[in-house]
Amino acid sequence: MAEADAARATRHGALVASGHAAVYHDHYFSIRLDFDIDGPVNRFVRERLTPVTLPEGNPRRSLWRLEAVPMPTEGGLSARDGPEVWRIENPAVTTSLGYHPGYQIEGNSATSLLAPDDWPQRRAAFSAQNLWITARREGELHAAGAYPNQSRGGDGLPAYADGESIEAADLVAWYTLGFHHVTRPEDWPVLTTVWQGVKLRPYGFFTQNPGLGVRRRFRGEPMN
Repeated sequence: MAEADAARATRHGALVASGHAAVYHDHYFSIRLDFDIDGPVNRFVRERLTPVTLPEGNPRRSLWRLEAVPMPTEGGLSARDGPEVWRIENPAVTTSLGYHPGYQIEGNSATSLLAPDDWPQRRAAFSAQNLWITARREGELHAAGAYPNQSRGGDGLPAYADGESIEAADLVAWYTLGFHHVTRPEDWPVLTTVWQGVKLRPYGFFTQNPGLGVRRRFRGEPMN
């Protein structure tokens, strides 16, 4: 880093060895989740965490609530819009508490910072959103299209999300896993493992914590 041109050479990357600068870059995968929760007809639920200011005289000054955000047709969603809850449920099934069994989709992943007209971004446009919801159709299997390295752009999820209704349909969720790789000397010459993941958390399946009584079941003791 003491060389005269070090600032120029590391403008878009990090010096990892003598004469070697590793360019900053991204890693992205798309996880295709074909849901059939108690049957093929499901719906997507999107709720935003909305702050609320309480009236004067209230001992508390603020709180937050869930606000439904309608999403009647296919499309992509970004965590940049603010904290939200995303889940897929079966609207035709109801538990004794009045909930519809479903799964909440939880993750913490980056999205692309590239310009939409940049060639890598045109070919991997799915990376601009954290989550995509589409109606299931035969042949729609690849987030970037069948031939991303030969694509002119716009294939895959941007083409799949063409306005079809997802109100009550056979749904597919596409979750973008990825991170911005800020390179460092410790990444050279072998990059260590970076873990990424998405969690499907049951939402409304049970009327209480299903973990209660696990110890008794394991030991063969009778349940009350």
